[in-house]
Amino acid sequence: MDEQKIDTILDGFYRSKSQKTALLYQSDLAAFSQYLGVGSLKKSLVTLFQAPHSQANLTVLHYKSLMQRQGLKPATINRRLSALRSLAKAAYLSGLLDWKLDVNNDKIVSGHKNLPLESQCFNALLAQAGNQANPRKAARDTAIIRLMHDLALHRSSIVGLNVSDIDSCHNLISVSLPGVSDKIDKRLPIKTAQTLQQWLSFRGRKKGPLFTNCDHAGKGKRLTGTSIYRIVRQFGREVGVETGPCGIRQTAIFKAIHRADAAGIRLEDVTAFSNHRNVSTLKTYDKHRVAIQQRLSELIAK
Repeated sequence: MDEQKIDTILDGFYRSKSQKTALLYQSDLAAFSQYLGVGSLKKSLVTLFQAPHSQANLTVLHYKSLMQRQGLKPATINRRLSALRSLAKAAYLSGLLDWKLDVNNDKIVSGHKNLPLESQCFNALLAQAGNQANPRKAARDTAIIRLMHDLALHRSSIVGLNVSDIDSCHNLISVSLPGVSDKIDKRLPIKTAQTLQQWLSFRGRKKGPLFTNCDHAGKGKRLTGTSIYRIVRQFGREVGVETGPCGIRQTAIFKAIHRADAAGIRLEDVTAFSNHRNVSTLKTYDKHRVAIQQRLSELIAK
């Protein structure tokens, strides 16, 4: 492995990422280069990639331990580790490296999958979905997580969506809610609408289920609730948080209650967002909001 080959790997690596992600990863790789202290980024990567597999893992494990001792946030640590793992994988797939990095992420939250997430945890999970090597899956999964969070939708509501439910002209989406016979129109926030359009650019606008399988065996078939659960859980684990679809929805509702309170909006009016038929359920959320947030802070501080 020489610096010329490192140039080739880095070029292909950055090109495969969005501009924002590429800039973040450049910063993350620069931090690793500073840790090694052997000169330029290229020299640092040559040093890492020329090492035996076990030695490379030990180097990155020590780097992870140092970041933890420095008090860096788990989301920052995990992004830096993800940059190194992704780059090593790119070198491996190019045939320039015969091993992959095996160092796991730092734990952010180890708790119940239904607990709401802090903003940094949710943002890290959303970024993980968007950074997949398969752009079709990245677009689909980002749109699913956005709908789950931005509209506080149940998993079953997302499973039941069809392409015909999207009204792009009026920026609306018709959703079926648990226990409600008629569909309800919900306005799409700008970012949510953009992620849906990105997914549709891959899926096409042919009638049928909105979210479909991307694998060869079931391609084109409606994505199941079990698949959505697994997708969210896997992304969570990749960034060090134990969560699921309910956790994403809980996150959205807690944010809505907090922001409604700050804006002077009545709790009763939040039910239109949270899809609760009775405000008493939201009052239960509000009652336990402080206690749960305190519990989250304790878990994250561990």
